[in-house]
Amino acid sequence: MLDIKFSTNENTHRCDAVLEGKWIVFTCPQCQDYRRKMHQETGEMITESTGNPEILHQGLYVQPRLQNFDASLS
Repeated sequence: MLDIKFSTNENTHRCDAVLEGKWIVFTCPQCQDYRRKMHQETGEMITESTGNPEILHQGLYVQPRLQNFDASLS
């Protein structure tokens, strides 16, 4: 699981994250022009569009195979 915070302002938007090849791409459903991506192996970050700089954009990426994982020990 990868949890990224991109700013320090209290006004927060929750970003959607998808995997495109080796890149995790974060987009904001509230800021149509916000797009940032991170290479999952190197950690390289590319900002294609920053949206409103006053907004804290947070994103969480969970690999699809882990989304429905139930770690029941009973």
